[in-house]
Amino acid sequence: FHVVGGAAAANAYENFRIYDKQMPQLCYMIGELYSRTPNKEQARKFFYLAKTSKASNIMLQRQSENRLDDLKEGEKKR
Repeated sequence: FHVVGGAAAANAYENFRIYDKQMPQLCYMIGELYSRTPNKEQARKFFYLAKTSKASNIMLQRQSENRLDDLKEGEKKR
């Protein structure tokens, strides 16, 4: 699997019908894809959506919070 860029992830997010209970996991995965590109702001956006979704479970909320912290730490090191 090769990540072409965040645009492909965003396109998939916008063009496919996803059920509410699947949305937090999808947002987390898109955040992961964006975190591997220069577009960290989009990564933060999707991790935040995964964290704050009412359908998100506690484990995914914690993972999303950890990834948001990782991004914040990465910015401090620059």
